[in-house]
Amino acid sequence: MPPRKRSRSNDKRDEDLYFSDGSVVLVAKDADENFVYFRVHKSVLAKNSLVFEDMLTMPTPANQDSYDGLPLVHLHDDAEDLKEFLAMLYDPWSVHIALFKHKY
Repeated sequence: MPPRKRSRSNDKRDEDLYFSDGSVVLVAKDADENFVYFRVHKSVLAKNSLVFEDMLTMPTPANQDSYDGLPLVHLHDDAEDLKEFLAMLYDPWSVHIALFKHKY
């Protein structure tokens, strides 16, 4: 059985964290209960998170959901929180800038 592809009319790809060369798609719901998709790199996740490292090194089940032909990982986190976490992994300086922006 081929992997299932989920599609809803209110799907939204994150503008900043949807990379064409990404190797996994993470999905979380936003405040309006809409799905937000993040196409990121397994290597970046695994390098920075033991949880993701363990999750992504496990064998892929035959019935794994997919999105854009890639494994789809459903997360129960808020999409905005996930975006902030991923932004920190891809651009650590963005956290410093955001902190100082509020100070001055």
